[in-house]
Amino acid sequence: MSFKFFPIVGLLMTAIPLAYGVEDCDRNVNLNNGFSYKEISGLVTCKDRDTQTIIRKVNFKNGKRHGWEERFDVRTGKVFAREPYVENKLDGVAQYFNREKFYLERETSFRNGQIEGLAKSYYEDGSIKSIRYELTGAQYNTDIEFWPNGKLKRLSCGPQSVDKRDEQWCGRNGTVGEVILYDQQGRPEEKRSFLNNKWQGTHERYFENGQIAEQREYEAGEATGRRSTFNAAGQMLTKSEYDRKSGTGTITENFKEGQLKSTYVLRNHKVQSETHYYQNGKLREEATYQRQGKDQAVRKAVVQYSDRGVKMLEQGYLEVESPYGGNSTWRPDGPGMIYRENGSLQKKVQYKNGTLEFAELFDENGNFQKKEEYFKDGSRK
Repeated sequence: MSFKFFPIVGLLMTAIPLAYGVEDCDRNVNLNNGFSYKEISGLVTCKDRDTQTIIRKVNFKNGKRHGWEERFDVRTGKVFAREPYVENKLDGVAQYFNREKFYLERETSFRNGQIEGLAKSYYEDGSIKSIRYELTGAQYNTDIEFWPNGKLKRLSCGPQSVDKRDEQWCGRNGTVGEVILYDQQGRPEEKRSFLNNKWQGTHERYFENGQIAEQREYEAGEATGRRSTFNAAGQMLTKSEYDRKSGTGTITENFKEGQLKSTYVLRNHKVQSETHYYQNGKLREEATYQRQGKDQAVRKAVVQYSDRGVKMLEQGYLEVESPYGGNSTWRPDGPGMIYRENGSLQKKVQYKNGTLEFAELFDENGNFQKKEEYFKDGSRK
């Protein structure tokens, strides 16, 4: 069976408008052949062969591009790109126009053939959309973006100023600069502050209703570890009073309704203890960690409670690293105690690296009943 593709290809070709076809340049110049203009100076004009519309103008000096090169839309004859050259290298501010409505869409600065300097983009009405400083290979640059209504959309601060306002916004004058970033509807989305081009102080994110979603503290561009999050009703969900440098502090989590859910105590960047609660306020679980040496396994002691506040379990656990490089797991290890809802002892158990070795059973009065021993596969002896 054979298929005929040619009619489909032909339809696609006629449906896609081309910028231009073959160009013919005056002064016997072929821009794809450097020998044809190696001695040329002055203006060379090129036309589309089919429509005779001017599609390019190039200035030369002693066989090198020198001055403006302009490119034009074959359909309308309107300019869509203007690029400045100095001895064959882009140098100066190039302009690029929207290909449908032909308004100035962006400007890019070049120096000695490399992108360097101010870059601007514009909305159709001529207002600034974005302005930034571009430098090839730079780690970070100043970048400002606005919404069509002129409100600030995005700001990052680099060493170069691109707008007189960013001196204050980026804290280059030695004073902390504070800015509000807005969403498309004009609502405050974030509050940021800078000092010497770096994040400084308390930053905030907002819900659409204006409530604070997050507060995070920075110092000299680095997060300090102090952070709070909230729900849309204004109730706190998490609070971190953790010093990132020393690795010491506490982290608190709340239920979405506002009740305390969990607390974590950290030292040297590691959790030392954690406490969890039921939503009714009763204690749910306590865990303390033991880290005895760099090459020794981490252990934790866990106590669990019922939602009535009755102790239900005491057990030690051993952290076991995954042989496949994933998350570690916790296996029961050592002696443990299991209790009934009335608080009486039900079992004493003994584990070794996750394997139950034996269990001693007790009645509700605390009297010993029997001892059950187990093989490594979990079956009773």
